[in-house]
Amino acid sequence: MLLKMNRFLRVRDVVAEYRIPPSLVMAVSGELEGVPTYTDAKTGEKHVLERDVDDLIEKVVRQDRPDRPDGVYRPSRVRVNGTDYDRVPAKKWLMIECLWAKPFVVEVDVIAAVYGDEADFTGTALASLCKHTNTWLRRVACPLTVQTRKGHLRLVRENM
Repeated sequence: MLLKMNRFLRVRDVVAEYRIPPSLVMAVSGELEGVPTYTDAKTGEKHVLERDVDDLIEKVVRQDRPDRPDGVYRPSRVRVNGTDYDRVPAKKWLMIECLWAKPFVVEVDVIAAVYGDEADFTGTALASLCKHTNTWLRRVACPLTVQTRKGHLRLVRENM
């Protein structure tokens, strides 16, 4: 884990100090636009707080490894057969995370994982979520399907 400090760094200093591989430099610099910057009044150079960059670098390094196993990754990524599917909608991602690598999960456990204590949960919401999740998975060409059977759900990987 990198140190979290309130020290100002220039982007080029971040690249040099953390020894970011060239393949990640573009990913990090592209995402730096979302990190708050501070302009030096004398030099006009943009600086970022090290703690903000630390979180960003950790996120980019964690997600850019091609040898990462298939799985569910925060905040909204699913990796299947070596392909990443990004920006999975929140409730769909929570359902996939709950079902991942389990033979069957009881509907009540899925409801608790996805909806928590939401007061507006209805009996048809889970069936609707399953349907919409399968539609989204087909649309992005992800070889997963959510199946329901006798009060249980499971995630099935299609052969491709």
